[in-house]
Amino acid sequence: MTNVEENIFLARVAEQAERFEDMVDFLEQVLAEKGGSVNPDERNLLSVAFKNLISSKRAACRTISAIEQNPKYSKFNADLLEYKQKIETQLMADCQKVIDMINNRVLNGECTDEAKAFFVKMVGDYYRYIAENAKDAKLEDVKAKAKTAYEEANNIDLPACNPIKLGLALNFSVFNYEVLKDHAKACQLADDALQQALDKIDELEEDDFRDAKSIIELLKENLTLWKDEEEGGNGDQELEALEFISKPKGDKKDESEGEFDFPEPMVREDADANLVYYIEDDEGNEIILGVKYYSPYEEADLYVHAFADMDFGPEDDESDDEYPAFLSMGPHDDEEEPRFDHYEEEDVDGNIVHRFVDLESGDEMIVAVEWLVEFNGEPFYMTA
Repeated sequence: MTNVEENIFLARVAEQAERFEDMVDFLEQVLAEKGGSVNPDERNLLSVAFKNLISSKRAACRTISAIEQNPKYSKFNADLLEYKQKIETQLMADCQKVIDMINNRVLNGECTDEAKAFFVKMVGDYYRYIAENAKDAKLEDVKAKAKTAYEEANNIDLPACNPIKLGLALNFSVFNYEVLKDHAKACQLADDALQQALDKIDELEEDDFRDAKSIIELLKENLTLWKDEEEGGNGDQELEALEFISKPKGDKKDESEGEFDFPEPMVREDADANLVYYIEDDEGNEIILGVKYYSPYEEADLYVHAFADMDFGPEDDESDDEYPAFLSMGPHDDEEEPRFDHYEEEDVDGNIVHRFVDLESGDEMIVAVEWLVEFNGEPFYMTA
């Protein structure tokens, strides 16, 4: 057994034991031997290790910041600030450790274009995480370094539907919107990546389609949210801002059989304030494409909905873990932590019903249905 095999095995054990510092240390030894030649599975394992190394600290900083805003606890502000600064220092050190490991173990050697884009993007991501809590000169420094890394990764030529390319567009656009406050640039990056991917997505095989589709949906979610905010909207989803992607039930349709010509989708609000998306056939019959379910969950009004192929989770572009589909509470990046467990079942009509289980309370709610519909003699699962 090679040292690489041993360290990969021990890294997976450390993951199961939730010893993420150890997991990172084991994988650093893998990088020391293989550098940029790590395979996609090993890259994904690195992503999981790095993400879990910092995720609890990022969440802790957000929690403390929220508590600081509560006047009820104003007398503890000095204590809260000191505690948060302690966690921020640990978080920044962890992020810098990841960045240094990538620069010293990977990017100083040979890499394929895909591997280089993956790791340079990751450098941008971890500078972005530092920027979430940095101030003054430190903030300006890490903003510049994140921007440089994202731009370098963006200049690497990868196919439009490559998950790394799409994940980069997703995170680079979030960086522009949230950190640089350049909302126009964020929308442009997301929209360009989205349109280029949609032009090519019908050429993909089923597995590649699933990988790309998950990130495409997150790009669409962010774009809709951002455009609505810029226009001063109240959160309603305009039909013009939505793109519908359908996938035939069963095998991919052969191009020789011709294109499917779907009517323009329409939207209506039902009696429960859900948004119902539908088309009408030649006889005027309504065919439901999907539903965005209105859910005043924990006193927060939001819409929840599923994607066309739910089994991917969505799966982020750095990890082989499965995650539940995201609530429409964006903007999304590819490092979000799951709060809900997802499962699906087929009803008596052949529709696939998706439910979330709150991992904290155990409450269940239906979040979407993949409707089995027939249009022009072809069965489809459709969702908005």
